[in-house]
Amino acid sequence: MASQPKAEGDPEPESLAAQEDVQILIDALRSGSHVVVYTGAGISTAADIPDYRGPNGVYTRMAKGLTVSPCELTAATPTLSHMVLVALLNAGRVQHIVSQNCDGLHRRSGVPQDRLSEIHGNMYIEVCDSCSPPVEYVRDFDVTGRTARHRHVTDRACTACSASLRDTIILPGESGKLAWPLNWTAALDHAARASHIIVLGSSLKVLRHYKTLWCMNRVKSKRPSIIIVNLERTSKDTQAVVRIPRSCDDVMQQVAVQLGLDVPVYTRESDSLFRTAADSLTGEVQDTTATANVREDDSKEKIKAVGPVPVAKSSRKTGSWYLRGVNRKTRPTRAFGKRRRKSTQQESSRLSESVERTVAEKAANSNS
Repeated sequence: MASQPKAEGDPEPESLAAQEDVQILIDALRSGSHVVVYTGAGISTAADIPDYRGPNGVYTRMAKGLTVSPCELTAATPTLSHMVLVALLNAGRVQHIVSQNCDGLHRRSGVPQDRLSEIHGNMYIEVCDSCSPPVEYVRDFDVTGRTARHRHVTDRACTACSASLRDTIILPGESGKLAWPLNWTAALDHAARASHIIVLGSSLKVLRHYKTLWCMNRVKSKRPSIIIVNLERTSKDTQAVVRIPRSCDDVMQQVAVQLGLDVPVYTRESDSLFRTAADSLTGEVQDTTATANVREDDSKEKIKAVGPVPVAKSSRKTGSWYLRGVNRKTRPTRAFGKRRRKSTQQESSRLSESVERTVAEKAANSNS
């Protein structure tokens, strides 16, 4: 029997399957009682920031012996996906965002600091951890020009105590202790309450090691539903309800339309991170001096700059955090090899203990 001709405009079977997968995501955003989003480098590729393990990613190119060109990250602006996430937060569809990215685009898009955990740091933020509590300096340039793995001094100094400032970046083989911008407390709290976890643009090769973020301490039937949007396969595919192999922007555009979201438009003037940053200086001076700003206060007004920051003696310049761990001496496979696994296992154990204490304390308070 001859097959019936496909009517003009009928979607392909593969297209129908993709639409059904996106609908699963939309339904989760509609009905989820507590939705947490985990983001990776794939959410920023539309901003011309290469990812790490995609077909043209940094580690993929290094593994093939290809060169990796430096990327001007400060020229990037938040993508459609970043702005849709802001709309989802505003609409109460998403409760928290946990990001592995250091590019600062979530903060710049307008995500409130208390709704965001930048667990690998933020390239625009340096801190004085000698002050109590630590003082945060927000810049409008990459603060990591003179830092390296296990050497995070930025060659600028605190205006209050003159101690050396440090970047907030967590590189392979390291673990972070700063309260901000890592915000692990909120990440663990929201993970413990999550009904759904939505992954955007991550292979999860690092994030999978943080078992507490996946509620592995719960029985399997009580764990949150996982929905993944990523072009490549991930380490959580077998545990996910679905993986949607499409770009983040394509999927998030459909989400915005289907949910009728009021998606804000990014402008430099509306940039919530740059509003609190000192005015950018031109040329090399950005790496040696700047004016300081502390974190934005409750009034959301720009805090007055407090003058030139003293410069440390070192003139060492090693480039941006972006290519750390992928030079010729440190192969990418090693950077995320045994040392990284040991570090993440230790961190996972510490975080598991922390969240268990937090949950126990809340239970005790509710019973009292």
